[in-house]
Amino acid sequence: MLSKTPSEIYAWAGCNKEEGIMRVFNNAVCATVAALVMFAVIGFAADKMDKIDKAEVPSAVLSAFAKDYPMATVSEYWKMEENGMTVYKIKATDNMKTMDAVYNMSGSLVKTMEEMPMDMLPTEVQTAVKSKYPDETVKMSEKVMMGNETQYEVELMKMDNATHKVMFDTMGNVVSDKAMEGMKMEKKKW
Repeated sequence: MLSKTPSEIYAWAGCNKEEGIMRVFNNAVCATVAALVMFAVIGFAADKMDKIDKAEVPSAVLSAFAKDYPMATVSEYWKMEENGMTVYKIKATDNMKTMDAVYNMSGSLVKTMEEMPMDMLPTEVQTAVKSKYPDETVKMSEKVMMGNETQYEVELMKMDNATHKVMFDTMGNVVSDKAMEGMKMEKKKW
């Protein structure tokens, strides 16, 4: 067990109290930013998506889904390439909620997405959408969970009907904003 005082630790590190606090703060900020970037890259970018039949889904994925969501009703199966990794998305309804569960080929859960009305998202996210995208229409919003990280994806439509997906952290900060190439939709409010 260490029995050093904070002053002794600062002296050992070659800094004063304020510098020591700033070093700890900067390290915490860097770790948080790195985690958010990793979540955005892994959790947001599908390189390729193909709708598939149940027979094309690996048995490990089907078994894992059945164990994780025994009462769910499946509507679609998708095979996707995300950052060079093949994953399988299962669209389903569970406990009256529309959700997607994404698994790797061996049946390990990668992430889940649960559709949520905009007014059920954290107040910070709602405020950020209204202030940063005041002239855009919300098409869809969902809670995205990957490991112990939670973020919120909001699909927005611009005045020219072009759509984009914006990922927010729980504090309403924009993590990523991805245009949906070639996607123009009929304008419809929630």
